[in-house]
Amino acid sequence: MRTFLFAAVAVVAFSVGPGGARSKDAPREPDLATRVRDLEERLARVEKQLTVPPADVIRFGDVVVNLNDDRNQRYIRIVVAFKVEEASHRELSARVLARKAELKTWMITYLADKSIKDVSGSAGINRVRDDMRQGLGKILQQNRKENPIKEVLFEEYVVQ
Repeated sequence: MRTFLFAAVAVVAFSVGPGGARSKDAPREPDLATRVRDLEERLARVEKQLTVPPADVIRFGDVVVNLNDDRNQRYIRIVVAFKVEEASHRELSARVLARKAELKTWMITYLADKSIKDVSGSAGINRVRDDMRQGLGKILQQNRKENPIKEVLFEEYVVQ
C-alpha cells in the first residue's frame, strides 16, 4: 500500500513539474535567489541610510568618567556628537580627529569634578552640554571669532 501511495505522489509531482500547477499565461515569479539578492540590496541601502550621520553632525565617541563621589562608585558614560555648520563639516571633522586626545582629556577632567547632582536631571544635562560646548569650542576655535560647535548632542547619557 505504501509503495502504491508513493508511486501516485511521484506521478502527480512529475506531471505538474517543478514550478507547480500553473497556466502558461500566468507570470513567473522570480526565483528565490533573485528575491534574496533584491532583499539584501534593499537592506544594505536602509542600513547605509541609518549609519550615515547628517552632514552637520560629527560623531565623537564615548567617554566614561568616575564622578566626584566619596566612594568613587558613581560614573557617567556619554556618547558625544557635535552639531556644526554644514559648510565647515569636513574641516571640523579633520580638526576633531587631529585633536581627539585633547578634547577627550578636557571632557574627562571637566566631568571628574562633577558630582551626581551636577550631572543629573534635565538642568544638569543642559548645563553639561553648555559647558562642553564652550570648553570644546575654545579648543577647536583656532582663528575663528565664533564657536564652531553649534550644539553638543548626547547619543547616550548614563549615570550610575
